[in-house]
Amino acid sequence: MARGSRHALGAILTVLAACGAMCGSFVQGGPIVGQSCSPAAVRIKDVGRRASDGDRGDVSSRRKVIFDSLSKRSPSTAAVAIMTLLIAYILTREEKARKGKICVRSKQYIDDYMADPAKVERLAAKGVPYDQMRAYLQDPNCVDASDYVKNLLTARSFWEAGEEYRVG
Repeated sequence: MARGSRHALGAILTVLAACGAMCGSFVQGGPIVGQSCSPAAVRIKDVGRRASDGDRGDVSSRRKVIFDSLSKRSPSTAAVAIMTLLIAYILTREEKARKGKICVRSKQYIDDYMADPAKVERLAAKGVPYDQMRAYLQDPNCVDASDYVKNLLTARSFWEAGEEYRVG
């Protein structure tokens, strides 16, 4: 499995779990009052469904449930659709936009951190050389979130840019 697709799959599964899509109530088409959505309850329901399907299992009925649940309008279906389109859009952009990094700390925070001698000493005690302390705290190639979005919106697709698509 390619490295980028693993991250995309993780993002989609996170959104599904956050929206409650992994619950049995999502599969049945809506929330059921008083029903819990614990993993144990879902496993018990799946085991009961498999036992009632027989040894072979009815694959077409399971597919129908999946397609029915995806075709109904719900917040979780909308979240999955938005995440899928966003990931697809990002994966088609130029490499500089695709592999861009968002800074988690502001540049001012890094400057203030490096201005404090006690904090610099703490980093030195960890074994970080002084000339690599800024890179240890934050990647020097990262950009602010607004610049990252601007880069994504102005970047061409990789085939328009004449790039070879490289994963990793």
